[in-house]
Amino acid sequence: MMLSTDELLKHATQFDFDYIPNRKISIKQRSLGKWCISLYADDVWDKELKMFVWEPEPSSRTDEFLRVTRFSLEEAVGIVEELLTEEV
Repeated sequence: MMLSTDELLKHATQFDFDYIPNRKISIKQRSLGKWCISLYADDVWDKELKMFVWEPEPSSRTDEFLRVTRFSLEEAVGIVEELLTEEV
C-alpha cells in the first residue's frame, strides 16, 4: 500500500529549501508542534532579532531562547517564504 502525500507529510520532521547556491534553509521539528528554521547546522532564526543566531547545546538553551526560535510549522513556512524572496 502506498501512502498519500498528506499521509507522508504527517511523518516529516524536516523540510529543506534552496536559499542560494550551496546553501539551504531547513525547517526542523524540535519537539511536538515546535519547529526551528536553520541555516547550516548551528544557526537558527530569531524572530525578534530577525536574523540567524547560533543555537547552543540543548542543556544550555534558555526559555527565552526557545521562545524566540521556535515556531508552529505554518509560521516557520511563512518566514522561510519571506527569506527566499529577499534579495541576497
